[in-house]
Amino acid sequence: MAIPIVCPQCGAKDRVPDTAVGKRKRCKVCGTPIKVEEVPESPQKAALRKKANKKARAKDKQRAHAQQNLQTVLLFLGGVVLLAGVGLAAFLVPSIREVLAQVLVIAGAGAAIVGYGFIFFTEEEPIIRVLMRFFPPVLFYSVLKRAEEAWPYLVLFLAGLASLGAGLTMQKFQ
Repeated sequence: MAIPIVCPQCGAKDRVPDTAVGKRKRCKVCGTPIKVEEVPESPQKAALRKKANKKARAKDKQRAHAQQNLQTVLLFLGGVVLLAGVGLAAFLVPSIREVLAQVLVIAGAGAAIVGYGFIFFTEEEPIIRVLMRFFPPVLFYSVLKRAEEAWPYLVLFLAGLASLGAGLTMQKFQ
């Protein structure tokens, strides 16, 4: 590709091969030496390249987000299938019910405690964290404010409470 050069002395225009970048060429009209520099990209081409890069980055983000959503859905469905299998086993085999009730109580309490702990894992001010512990509306507001990052822990907490309740109910009615 030819590189255009302009003589600073007489203003004559010329073209030199791109292999001449960094070298000095003489003006054909007045003989003044001209240093050949690489031509900067036109603003239109630079803007098009930036747009293409932004679109590619946006597509990469969309793919990563879609993959994360798929993993979340698969984990949720796996949990539902696991719970359904355990419930079916407890329904079909009466001797498992007592052990299952104890497992549900222990696992449910653990999941609830872990979920509750992660809900409070936040960069809020210390006074806000104290208010979150003792004043439930502040906790609910904080969880809603950062719902995108806190929802898995909230689900874990609620699933733990449900499991704990189911286990205690099974123990009571045996």
